[in-house]
Amino acid sequence: MNITSTISIQINAPREKVWRAITDPATVAQWFFGTSVESDWEAGRPIVFRGEWQGQSYEDTGTIKKIEPGKLLQYTHLSSRTGQTDMPENYEIVNFQLSGDGGQTTLTVHEENLPSAEAREKSIGLWRMALENLKKTVEK
Repeated sequence: MNITSTISIQINAPREKVWRAITDPATVAQWFFGTSVESDWEAGRPIVFRGEWQGQSYEDTGTIKKIEPGKLLQYTHLSSRTGQTDMPENYEIVNFQLSGDGGQTTLTVHEENLPSAEAREKSIGLWRMALENLKKTVEK
């Protein structure tokens, strides 16, 4: 069974500014719980997230699947904190979809292949906090 989650937020900023906030490492660290992200932002290339959560260091890995600047970022994601084996079937797929014109952007985060309903609920809660942080960061 493919367990998914979807959460959206309205941001009072143009898509280009929101896009920069999700792809610029310094800005990502501001809204995404201090996480550092490394990628060259090209399809087929790695993406790595490092940080500390609840006193534990982590390194999450994945591969960028699709990238359309200002519109779509899709990547695979495996968290070192889950203890899952590094196998393709254990990777989630994360999609950032941006839409809107002018000074308004709708950002939707959709995840696929979550390991359980419990993981889905945790994910929604974390994304809700992260997206509120992102909104505050971008709207400054």
